[in-house]
Amino acid sequence: CQTTCGANTPIVEKNHSLTRGLKSAVFKLAKQSLPATTIAKIVGISPSSVARILYHNFQRPQRVATLPKHLCFDEFKSVGRSYSFIAIDA
Repeated sequence: CQTTCGANTPIVEKNHSLTRGLKSAVFKLAKQSLPATTIAKIVGISPSSVARILYHNFQRPQRVATLPKHLCFDEFKSVGRSYSFIAIDA
């Protein structure tokens, strides 16, 4: 008959297999700064699935065509003996 069908449910998006609740749990655990491998073990999915959930709508920032006329650079001691670097548009 050249047709296909699939089950529909409000807890899973169309053409997806992970529930909305599971995705919500991944975001809650990620907010606690847990690594993807730890989150994956807790919720029972692969680390690549965790990354796919977290970066689903991520878009890289666009690069500017030209640099600002004036830049400020600074190095500072941030944590323990480590140094950090910051660059800003003056």
